[in-house]
Amino acid sequence: MAESKFTVCPACDGEGYVSNIGAFTGSDMDEWYGGDSEARDEFVGEYLTRGGVYDKACDACKGERVLTAAQLAELAERAEYEAECAAEYRANGGYSW
Repeated sequence: MAESKFTVCPACDGEGYVSNIGAFTGSDMDEWYGGDSEARDEFVGEYLTRGGVYDKACDACKGERVLTAAQLAELAERAEYEAECAAEYRANGGYSW
């Protein structure tokens, strides 16, 4: 079997978009919207819409949803480097030199 030319982007699971605002809890939403269930429902609907107002194009695949083998290797190298930097930061007690 021939090797595939492209691989589904592991950073966005092939969606092409990632959240631009990160995660939040139900308590956060209670604080933001209180008892305004209509505004809360509107926010949730917009937040869950892929490629919507709260998303941005994936940094890894630039919204293309797939990566070449070379791009995938570069992504793995970058992840390894960032993991090493984070470990060094923790080993230095939270200080970067």
